[in-house]
Amino acid sequence: MGQTIQRFGDTWAGATVLSNYEASHPIGTDRAASPLVRVPGGARYDAMGTDRAPGEPGNLELRGRLISTSVAQLQIDLDAIKALLGKRSKLWSSDGGTQRWRWARLLEVVGEIRPGIMTWHELRLVFDCLEVGWYGQPAIVPETLDTSPKTVVCANGGNRGITNPVITVSVPGGGTAITSITIAIAAASEFTYTGTIAAGTSLVIDCGARSVKNNGVSDYAHFALHATNHVINPWLQFNPGNNSVIVTIVGGGVNSTISFAYDDGWE
Repeated sequence: MGQTIQRFGDTWAGATVLSNYEASHPIGTDRAASPLVRVPGGARYDAMGTDRAPGEPGNLELRGRLISTSVAQLQIDLDAIKALLGKRSKLWSSDGGTQRWRWARLLEVVGEIRPGIMTWHELRLVFDCLEVGWYGQPAIVPETLDTSPKTVVCANGGNRGITNPVITVSVPGGGTAITSITIAIAAASEFTYTGTIAAGTSLVIDCGARSVKNNGVSDYAHFALHATNHVINPWLQFNPGNNSVIVTIVGGGVNSTISFAYDDGWE
């Protein structure tokens, strides 16, 4: 069996189990946003050209049976699902071995009791998805910056590019401060941070949130995208397969480190 929607909650282990018995699971993709623009004369102009059109998140509906061992337990299980109404959390799918997730909000719980059926309910759950696609296996790719430039290979095992890696640059206690760091992927992105990363502190660049914090303090003023080498809208994008990230530092000695934390991307 492929991936089917099974749980809703912050973690797989602690998430609420949804109505999975004889369930109807959506297995398609999000809708691509149409880039076509109508022009005079009835023709259409494709604003994206040969580029891939971005997706747009929509709603997902899960239909199935909530089955319990007793009437009392059925009510407890139903109340647990109803308590999630309006909540934003992770919607989880699984194939029995690996899990995927996406941010969603439970908009509606629709159900009915049928005559003679005491220990199960037909349910329809409607989720509003907050962003396009699913996330899969988490990855943390660490590397010691013992040379400059240093190439770090970040593998995305999914089939969709992801744009929200979190980068952490650390200088060990007693080490040499980093006074500049440039992170680049050839023909795609390049940005530089020119603040000082002192010994015993870390710089955290959250590409999804577009935040830059040096030792916990926001320092966007020392961050800049390259005027010509940065040609994509996100700060950094890991496409499916291996992505070679080139890291160039000034200072830092040979013991400073960098790590990239992210999840595989799936349509």
